[in-house]
Amino acid sequence: MRIFKHSGKLGDLVYSLPTVRELGGGVLVLNPNRVFDFSLNAATSLLPLLKEQPYIEDARLWHGETVAIDLDGFRNCLGPYNLAMSHLIWCGLNVDAMLAPWLSVEPHPHRRPVFSRSLIRHGVSELWPLCRHLLPNAVFVGTKEEHAGFEQEFGEIEWHETQDLLQLTKFVAGGSVFVGNQSCLYAIAEGLKMRSVLEVDLYSPNCNFGRSDGIQITHPQDLLPLASVLRQWGIG
Repeated sequence: MRIFKHSGKLGDLVYSLPTVRELGGGVLVLNPNRVFDFSLNAATSLLPLLKEQPYIEDARLWHGETVAIDLDGFRNCLGPYNLAMSHLIWCGLNVDAMLAPWLSVEPHPHRRPVFSRSLIRHGVSELWPLCRHLLPNAVFVGTKEEHAGFEQEFGEIEWHETQDLLQLTKFVAGGSVFVGNQSCLYAIAEGLKMRSVLEVDLYSPNCNFGRSDGIQITHPQDLLPLASVLRQWGIG
């Protein structure tokens, strides 16, 4: 039984999963720590989602036991890659392993647009006013503070509270599109290969997967085809 270790953060950990699957799966142990601001609560909230994946035999907290593969080494491969690629390259694997969905859950079907925006890693904020017409039917996921910050800047939107990341992933999977910035929640949408619109972090653009149904907003000109694409998806 192969044991993998990861020290977070949440998004980095979600992006490690194609590597875990490609190596045949096993046990994934999480190492909450202050260095990477990976709290015990964050680690605990991720465990139910990890245990749901067919290639993960078990997921638990790390207590110093020997591991076969320390996934924290992905930080030696940061650069012109997305974060899933960094993990795969660190382990000498083919980066095509990131192309197929690596998260599977039973969706909570609601078919509404799912919005999320963390308080950091912002980019072309003009994206959000262009999506304002979706707000009456959209749902925001994330923390209460993130929801309040979004409403203060862009307008009223319903908030859907979840108890852990498994519940949240099921809700995201049941939506029509995910609109967000670089965060753990976008990592989840990418793991599901959801239709998505991403506000790219201008200083650390490390979540580009090159999908035709994953729009990346890096420059204001990237907004020009947005309305047309949303209509093609039956959303705009």
